[in-house]
Amino acid sequence: MKEMPSKNRLEKKNFYLPILNELKLSTNITEIRKKLGMSKQQLNYYLRQLRDSGTVINKSRGLWE
Repeated sequence: MKEMPSKNRLEKKNFYLPILNELKLSTNITEIRKKLGMSKQQLNYYLRQLRDSGTVINKSRGLWE
């Protein structure tokens, strides 16, 4: 039997590279979130993944490098 895709499921996208590119231009998380069209929770998820891999550093609350 074929599995029908659910209407409620969103297509997963890889936002790691766009987030890194935006961090080079600005560290304003709100601007990055709006520019990429993602929720605060989504952006925080990707930033945590990048932090855990050692790609970015969390300098302070809301300040990433």
